[in-house]
Amino acid sequence: MNEEETKAVTERWLEALGSGNREAALACLADNVQWVNSPGEAGKPGGIPGLSAIVPWLGEFSSRAEVAHSFDVWGGLSEVLVHEPLEIIIQGDQTLAIVHEAARIKTTGLVYEIEFVQRLRIANNAIVMLKAYWDTCRAVVAFRGDMAARLLGAAASGDTTEAQRVLPYGANPDQPDPASAESALMIAAKNGHTEMVKLLLSYGAEPNLLSRKTGLAAIHRACQAGQAESVRALVEAGAFVDIQCPTTGQTPLHDALAHGSLECAEVLLDAGANKRIAARDGKSPADIAVDCPGANARLLARLT
Repeated sequence: MNEEETKAVTERWLEALGSGNREAALACLADNVQWVNSPGEAGKPGGIPGLSAIVPWLGEFSSRAEVAHSFDVWGGLSEVLVHEPLEIIIQGDQTLAIVHEAARIKTTGLVYEIEFVQRLRIANNAIVMLKAYWDTCRAVVAFRGDMAARLLGAAASGDTTEAQRVLPYGANPDQPDPASAESALMIAAKNGHTEMVKLLLSYGAEPNLLSRKTGLAAIHRACQAGQAESVRALVEAGAFVDIQCPTTGQTPLHDALAHGSLECAEVLLDAGANKRIAARDGKSPADIAVDCPGANARLLARLT
C-alpha cells in the first residue's frame, strides 16, 4: 500500500473518531484487526488485570466485533469532548498520530485530558493493527473521583443505584466514614437499608469489622435498627453472631432485645447465638428480655 492510501484511511479514521461517528470508525477496521488500547500482559490478550476493572474499555482485542464492544463500553461510560490529531507521521503502510483527547466520565462528572500516540498499520484499505500508548493515570483518577464520599452518602440514603455507579470501578465496600469510623456496611445497616447491605456484601464488604469509635459491627447496627433481613444477609455472609462490643461486651442478641427487635433475636437464635454470654454489666440476653416490650413466652423460653 502506498502512502497516499495510508493517508486516506488514516484521515477517515481520525475524522470518524473526531465526529463521534462510531459506524464510520468501525468501517475503517479490518475484520481481524489487532487492537491494543494499552498493552496487556505478554501473551495474554484481553483485559488488563486491575486496570480494566477501572477503565473497562482498555485491553487487547483481535476482531472488529470485540472493538465494537469496547466502543460501546467507552461511549456508555464517557462523553468525549475533544478528539483531535495534533501531528500525523506516515511512512509506507504505517501511521503515527499524536492525538489530543478530553472526555468526561459520566459516573463521576470528572474530565480527563490527555495526549497519546496511535500507531496504525493499514492493508487492503483497512486498519489491520492499532496500538495506543497513553498514560492511563488521568482516566483512573477521573473514574475514581470522589468515590469514597459518594459511596458513604449512598450507604446512608440507601441509594443502591448510586452505589452501583462506583462499586464496579474500585470504590471500597469497607470504606470508613472519617467522622464515625463506621464502614459503609455499618452505616447501611444502621439506617435500615437492607438492599444496600446485600449489595455491599456482594462486593466483598467485611461483615465483622468493628468501628474503632463505637466498637460496633454491622450486625449490631442491623439489630438496633430492627432489620431482620439485614441480619440474615450478614449471617449468611459470615458475620459472627456472638461478636461482642469491646466496651460494653454486648452481643447482637443483647442489642436486638434492648431495642425490641424480636424478629432479629429469633434470627440470631436460629443461627446459633449463645444466649448465655453476659455483657460487662453482668446482664445476659434473658435479663434484657424480661424488660423487652412484646417479648412472648416462646422467646423467653428460648433464652433460658
